[in-house]
Amino acid sequence: MSADRQIHLNLFLRPQGDSSGAWRHPSSRIDRLLDPAYPIELARRAEEACFDALFLADGLALGQDSENARLLWVHEPLTLLSAIAARTSHIGLVTTLSTTYTEPFNAARLLAGLDRVSGGRAGWNIVTGAHKEAAANFGAAPFPEHDARYERAAEFVDVVQKLWDGWPADAFVPDPVSGTLVDVDRIRPADHVGPHFSVRGPAVGPGPAGGRPLLLQAGTSPRGIDFGGRYADAVFTGMTGVDEAAGQAARIRDAAVRNGRTRDAVTVLPVLSPYLGRTRAEARENQDGVDALRDPATVYRFMWEFFGVDVSGIGIDEVVEQSRLPEPSQVAGLRSRYAGIRDLVGRRPTTLRRIGSWLDGTDHTVVGTPDDVVELMVRYVEAGAADGFTVIPPYYEEQFDLFVAEVIPRLQDRGLFRRCYTETDLRTRFGAR
Repeated sequence: MSADRQIHLNLFLRPQGDSSGAWRHPSSRIDRLLDPAYPIELARRAEEACFDALFLADGLALGQDSENARLLWVHEPLTLLSAIAARTSHIGLVTTLSTTYTEPFNAARLLAGLDRVSGGRAGWNIVTGAHKEAAANFGAAPFPEHDARYERAAEFVDVVQKLWDGWPADAFVPDPVSGTLVDVDRIRPADHVGPHFSVRGPAVGPGPAGGRPLLLQAGTSPRGIDFGGRYADAVFTGMTGVDEAAGQAARIRDAAVRNGRTRDAVTVLPVLSPYLGRTRAEARENQDGVDALRDPATVYRFMWEFFGVDVSGIGIDEVVEQSRLPEPSQVAGLRSRYAGIRDLVGRRPTTLRRIGSWLDGTDHTVVGTPDDVVELMVRYVEAGAADGFTVIPPYYEEQFDLFVAEVIPRLQDRGLFRRCYTETDLRTRFGAR
């Protein structure tokens, strides 16, 4: 890998850690989970390490078994990222916002606001919604079917972009002498009428600072890949084997070409959760320590919340027969991830305990020394499987500190990662066009 090729690093900001039991680790500052000053503090430390961006996931339902829920969605992300914007200068700010449970006009205004207050640092993780229980929080309508959600999402993004484009920055022309504040001739209504939305517009204020926020997406089903190829500047993928990940990245880039874009228009960002140690044995001990804190019974909740699949009739250590799991086409939630589980069950004897471990973060876990992790990252990039990584520390704060202190300097020494920011605009940083 040539030293002139820089990789991207996003920080998946989840102070609870990646695994469902990680919050119980002695290193965890779970006592500060509800304190908004804590994620702001972590964001400032990430900026000192020159991460490209922060990423905040979001969900719209507490889920089953609420007594033991991990409180994954403590802070509404747009609100928290606006607070972080005031305390940082360069790091990107990526928020999750659903196209199923909001409206394009609201989304366009909120995202443009975050982009403007941050000086062009906003990113939008476009999600269609994956948890069936969210539907009950938004009225009586059933959870939409997989393809229907993507059809709505495509129209949703089209409308949002029309609203952003309809209020250009040069429409604001304050001239006290003439009394002209806004050149209304430059403002265009969206005038959109489609299957899902009717939006006249225009927006009620200027569009985003940089034209539009960085657009990100995570779906890797065939429909999700096509959506990402059409709209996304960056796509989150899984940390599968190098060859499989390279194939997935190639499909994403092929989708970009099919949609009239270049192959390098989409940045591929596998999610990486590294368990680090001074030796491989120590790294494995760190992982084993967190695994011991996991409640294996959470697999029942995961299977229902992620996929809408009830496996309550299967014992935790019972080998799962593939015939007892529905086809991926029958699943309304995270279809591509579910397909991976069903394929795993079909290839070798697999228990629900093993599925629970896989769902609880081990599908993107790497265990080893800092040198091991750097070599793996380089291997993925050289194979065309990644342009960078979205790093989610398996637990805070120890593993976050180790990554910053040991992995990033090794990447910098090899010329693969910045030592300082050279731009503040997030789209420019990702080369988005």
